[in-house]
Amino acid sequence: KLLGIDRPFLYEVCETVIHESKDAYPELAQRKDAIVQVIKVEEERFAKTIDAGLALLNEKIEELLAAEGKNATFPGSEAFRLYDTFGFPVDLTEELLAERGLALDREGFDACMNEQRTRARAARMAAGDFGWAVEGSAEELGETKFVGYTETETKSVIAHILADGEERGRIEPGETAIILLDVTPFYAESGGQVGDHGKIVSENGAVFAVTDVKKAPGGQHLHFGTVESGSFSMGDKVTAAIDVSRRKAIARAHSSTHLLHKALRNVLGAHVQQAGSLVEPDRLRFDFSHFEAMKPEQIADVERIVNDQILEGLNVSCTEMPLNEARAQGVTALFGEKYGDVVRVVRMGDFSAELCGGTHLDNTAKAGLFRIVSESSVAAGVRRIEAVTGAGVLTLLSEAESRLAEAADALKVSPHDLVRRVNQLSNELKQALKEKETFAVQSAKGSVSDALASAKDVKGVKLAVIELSGLSVDILRRLGDELKSRNEALAAVFALEYEDKLQFLAVATKPAVEKGVHAGQLVKAVAAITGGNGGGRPDSALAGGKDASKKQEALAAVPSLLETMIK
Repeated sequence: KLLGIDRPFLYEVCETVIHESKDAYPELAQRKDAIVQVIKVEEERFAKTIDAGLALLNEKIEELLAAEGKNATFPGSEAFRLYDTFGFPVDLTEELLAERGLALDREGFDACMNEQRTRARAARMAAGDFGWAVEGSAEELGETKFVGYTETETKSVIAHILADGEERGRIEPGETAIILLDVTPFYAESGGQVGDHGKIVSENGAVFAVTDVKKAPGGQHLHFGTVESGSFSMGDKVTAAIDVSRRKAIARAHSSTHLLHKALRNVLGAHVQQAGSLVEPDRLRFDFSHFEAMKPEQIADVERIVNDQILEGLNVSCTEMPLNEARAQGVTALFGEKYGDVVRVVRMGDFSAELCGGTHLDNTAKAGLFRIVSESSVAAGVRRIEAVTGAGVLTLLSEAESRLAEAADALKVSPHDLVRRVNQLSNELKQALKEKETFAVQSAKGSVSDALASAKDVKGVKLAVIELSGLSVDILRRLGDELKSRNEALAAVFALEYEDKLQFLAVATKPAVEKGVHAGQLVKAVAAITGGNGGGRPDSALAGGKDASKKQEALAAVPSLLETMIK
């Protein structure tokens, strides 16, 4: 920018970098097109952000110079705003300020940065009601042994209870609390997969309904829920049992997510990487790196591939192995994800292999069906697919069938005849609208003729004021174009009411414009009387009105407004 380069250019350097580095990093050459495209898109987007930031910076600089003159100090809070909102590095801001002879309050900027870090840290610490667990060390809280990959129910002991923001020795019926167990089959929310639901039951029959499970920073499982009956105390021996039906529904969605990831890479290219996910019972949301909207045929291909793998009935295996061994086998790892020395590899036949800590089916056939509901954008270079599986697909199909039946019933036909009847009605509607438009145009032309016959003479320019309704703006423009093509000195102002809106159009012929008439200024002044605004060219201009009750007042002012323009 400072050198006067106002176009994207960094992406052009990719070719050289890839050529020089492809021997050490062959994936650069394999993904060259995607790399170039992503960098170009990012550069174009950031250029717009920089332009907005520069405009703000220059505005603040001018204000500062006007108020304090040269050698003034630029506020650190404003520099932080440029950094936080527009991505301006503080060094860049300092350089730009120095060129104008201004200094930066660097201490103020650093203070704002520290405040932001403190807020971010507080947000991370305020992890719901288990802030105490964040502050407690792993040794103080003990460990939670997770057996949920193979067990759905297990014997356990209550290690800690939290209620009302503090550790408690006992909880009673109706109380909401968090329970830590020494052993649990409950999966804690992680990797996009939601936590399990279920029950914790004591030896004396007390029941704690688990409605969510999260992980403390030390890895302990925090069971959120409510005491349904009886009471619980620290040290109680309990049975922890998950909702198996719900777990299976989550597994259907999670296994389908892996199939989806691989299918996307097959259809769109190897540049596709997971950028986030949410796995719920029979429903999933999957974010992935891609620089443009998917075409309908691409979405259909992805959906078909996933369903093909479900119908194949691929065996799903989950094995642990050293990270290096998994990478050597070509297992897909998520960029930016932290992995330990030993990882869990989820394989689905020969189709998919990913590192994953979630719960899965043992065979893809158990997913039932897979259906993509939507594909959309969530950020620059990131797309989102939402889909349903298993019972979710059945619900979707049932809802679609119900809507079809309702539509068919409303049109008094069978569902099989619905398309034919809809096409028939569509054609009838088009014909009716065409006839209505023809009638409206004829009626409007009559109104225009009447207005021309009674047009006033304002200092040598004929003035026609015309009120219309029920027309589209396009037709209004066509009527205006017919008038402005006349050879006489003529100005016309139309007032159109349609769909509860008020629209003004002013036109002026060439002879009228030569006499000083300006349609844009005229229509702007007329619309302003109703609280509206607009404007445009000297020969034709459109404006929107607001208060329809002032339409007559606005039209009555047209002659005097026109008179002030004419030479």
